[in-house]
Amino acid sequence: MKQTIVNLTYSCNRSCSYCFAKDFSERWPGEISLKELESIFKWISKQKIKSPVNFLGGEPTLFSKINEALGLAKKYGIEIIFCTNGIFDIRKVNVTSSAIALFGINLNDPSEYSSQELELLYFNIKNIRKTFKRISFRFNITSITASYKYLIDICERLNIYEVELSTIFPSISGDNVLIGAHYDDDNGSGSGSAYFYENLNTEVPQTSLHKIE
Repeated sequence: MKQTIVNLTYSCNRSCSYCFAKDFSERWPGEISLKELESIFKWISKQKIKSPVNFLGGEPTLFSKINEALGLAKKYGIEIIFCTNGIFDIRKVNVTSSAIALFGINLNDPSEYSSQELELLYFNIKNIRKTFKRISFRFNITSITASYKYLIDICERLNIYEVELSTIFPSISGDNVLIGAHYDDDNGSGSGSAYFYENLNTEVPQTSLHKIE
């Protein structure tokens, strides 16, 4: 399914080690204006694009006009896939908005949360589940040995039936560089590769190289 992505803000209340966007908040500290967002919705409506719009970030619930944004989506008949880490004050977000077609909740291993974060996360999931039919958990594959047992346990406990598997996208800011190699075809003709150089620093040569095929 084709989808439109709108990054409402790059601000986030977490710092996941694998997040490709965690450095963006320093480079683009602001947020989209409602005027800009309405212009996007008008264009989508004019083009008669029927696919849903992803609200992304950062963490979309930190967008200062999140409920107004959902109101605009409803006004223009646009369905929203609401992508969140689940760590937010549910009283301040209209989670029952008819504009929301799907809640996509990023779910890390429980060991990566504080006890307060974990309590709030489960509280929000349970309350969203009571009023909203479609919830999808997002499982980020950070290594070939990544365990997903916790995800199955939570799905069974809360009757969640949708899971999105996602490979991570490394941050390419600072001392990191991603270089494409179109004809490096180890996995077959036209497969290509990319080389991710981490901690690239000419003064302190501690570069590590990861090949992505």
